[in-house]
Amino acid sequence: DEILSIIHPSQHAAGHAILKQLGDHVPELKTVISSWSSAFSAVQVIYNRLTPRHRDNGECRALYDMLVSVGPYCGAEFEFSNIGVVSRYRPGTVIALCGNVLRHGVSKFDGDRICCAYFMRSQVFNRLGVTLPRWMYSNTYKHLAQ
Repeated sequence: DEILSIIHPSQHAAGHAILKQLGDHVPELKTVISSWSSAFSAVQVIYNRLTPRHRDNGECRALYDMLVSVGPYCGAEFEFSNIGVVSRYRPGTVIALCGNVLRHGVSKFDGDRICCAYFMRSQVFNRLGVTLPRWMYSNTYKHLAQ
């Protein structure tokens, strides 16, 4: 949550606005939402899975997804294939990416790996009437620093 507040403050604020509205509109969710500490409205847990290169479907291009990888594993690489970047993917790694734009995947590894993929659905923004955040640009950070 704190990483998102730094790298995309408007997505962070919009995510919390969505969660508040969900709690207001669906009383059964209020207890769950009050203990949910993330601006992201969804999480997918991936266990010991090779992830072929892909782009995520149905998401707003300007929104970041956050991947958190943990477990006793080694040898994994994370690849952004459409920009030619390959990086070691060690336990404890956090990756923020626009999964709809960047083609990405995870190589073979040894051990047990759990990845928590945090994301937001643009349909939720639309349904609740919350404006989708725009792209982050370097001049946005200059403005925030002033």
